[in-house]
Amino acid sequence: MQLNQVSHQMKGVKWETRPSALVGMLKVMNWNTRGLNGLNKQKEVKIFCNEQEVGLIGLLETKIKADKVEKIFYATFVYAFNLKDDRKPLWDYMQQISSNYGIPWIALGDFNFVLHQEHRIGGNAITLTEVINFQNCLDVCKLAELPKPNTGCQYTWSDKKDSREFLEIVADGWNAPIVGYKMYQVVRKLKGLKKKLQELHKKSYNNILVEVNLDWKLVMQAQENLQKSPMDPVLQATEAEKRKATWIRLSDDKTEYFFSVIKQRKLIQSVIQITNEHNQTQHDLKRIAYVFIRYYEQMLGEKGDNRRKASVVFLKQGPMLATKQKFHILRRFTAAEVKKAMFSTNINKSPGPDGFGTGFYRDAWSVIGNDVTEEVLEFLHNRQMLKQLNATLITLIPKDLLRHYGRKTTARCLMKIDPRKAYDMVEWGFIEEMLKGYGFLDKFTKLIMTCVTTSRFSVKVNGEGWGYFEGKGGLRQGDPLSPLLFVMVMEYLTRVLHKMEELPDFRYHPMCKV
Repeated sequence: MQLNQVSHQMKGVKWETRPSALVGMLKVMNWNTRGLNGLNKQKEVKIFCNEQEVGLIGLLETKIKADKVEKIFYATFVYAFNLKDDRKPLWDYMQQISSNYGIPWIALGDFNFVLHQEHRIGGNAITLTEVINFQNCLDVCKLAELPKPNTGCQYTWSDKKDSREFLEIVADGWNAPIVGYKMYQVVRKLKGLKKKLQELHKKSYNNILVEVNLDWKLVMQAQENLQKSPMDPVLQATEAEKRKATWIRLSDDKTEYFFSVIKQRKLIQSVIQITNEHNQTQHDLKRIAYVFIRYYEQMLGEKGDNRRKASVVFLKQGPMLATKQKFHILRRFTAAEVKKAMFSTNINKSPGPDGFGTGFYRDAWSVIGNDVTEEVLEFLHNRQMLKQLNATLITLIPKDLLRHYGRKTTARCLMKIDPRKAYDMVEWGFIEEMLKGYGFLDKFTKLIMTCVTTSRFSVKVNGEGWGYFEGKGGLRQGDPLSPLLFVMVMEYLTRVLHKMEELPDFRYHPMCKV
């Protein structure tokens, strides 16, 4: 079934149906109407909404009288922040607006907090401080929790994974006694957890493709039956139920379920042959992998020769770090900053070779958070990193080609900068010279260079990791630090071009905007 965007109009009414991957998406209507004080008009609106299956309606009427409406109340929809300190402004705001409401008021949504421990499945234990803040807000606003429903499920959302079992496994493995400095302890504990978490993952998500195919077969069967008897209400309800169940599961589990389906399908697409540097075609998987490994070793694992040092003349052609800025970035880091950095990282970023992505650290933060924080702060203090923590899997992605630049009217050249390729070509010596040239102090420069120069690489071919070699150059794609460093590289190029503008025989391309 394909949904197209449709606009409708009727006597000042305008509503839209927008395309969505979720079949059964609500129609939303906004109606700037008149005459809502009349009962006939109200009845007309109700009939119209029922006939058009409108799920959400906004009525704009400035002169409606409260006594002409059957029921009137204010509704506030809430989606609160995850962190305690970030939720406090919400409690303050609710107390502020509550004084303006002299009629019934309902506040609903996701408050990201509960008043009673039994209302939460898994996760962290609730704290007294948070309970007091939330309860005070409800008291001031004169709000009360609705009673538990007699039927149906009290919980309207679930992450579809056994969080209790997950946290129990993590806690059991994390409590194992490990001797050594904090970074070593964390690495050993992660390694010990890997097998048990793989078993949990296998139990929960092993048959993803089978389940998807089965769901679709049931949907198609229900639709075929409905086509034979399109007016049968039982078949209509069955088809809607099957279709809704499939897409709700896909949408609710979009990170773990839906993207895992895509990932497994992509793994089916394999490299079955490749031509090496000697123009020999390789078909064996090991030989194919060796061709890729050798290519990336030459690009990333061999140090470049005859490089010119970063020019001080060019570096000084623009802004430099002020003294206050130099010392500000060397201030002592805090545990709060570590947690903020962790929870601001994209949860869908691919994990490293150890298999632990951002989602794991967030979900298990109540167990591992203190150790991980101490580990990071330890590194920021002594600038020493274990090689396991800086390993990277190289995934093969097709590159774009430049075409149709053959026409020539005057002597000219083209500088095509592909950031993905340019990342690989940046030399580490240049990065260090550039940082110092911009005014960064040695301590900060050494910290950055430790992150850059301790990288190790493996190449992912047909879903498997091959090889393991030390990097000698380049910036890693996906590393949050890489875009910042690359911007500085491009800034250096910009300053070079500005200096070249002073040459009498230098001109930009006629179509280039300076």
